[in-house]
Amino acid sequence: MGNSYSQAFPPKSQFTVEQIPDLTGQVIIVTGGNAGIGRETCKALLNKNAKVY
Repeated sequence: MGNSYSQAFPPKSQFTVEQIPDLTGQVIIVTGGNAGIGRETCKALLNKNAKVY
């Protein structure tokens, strides 16, 4: 029972947007980038100089 609870509610990520390194020259494909989490992911990657498709 405890195992299924921890899988349903994993701990919060300790990784922040500020910790993303410079991604100049990197090509990244994001599916679902038109809304929600995908859109925010695209914005964060573009701010770090990645080429996002």
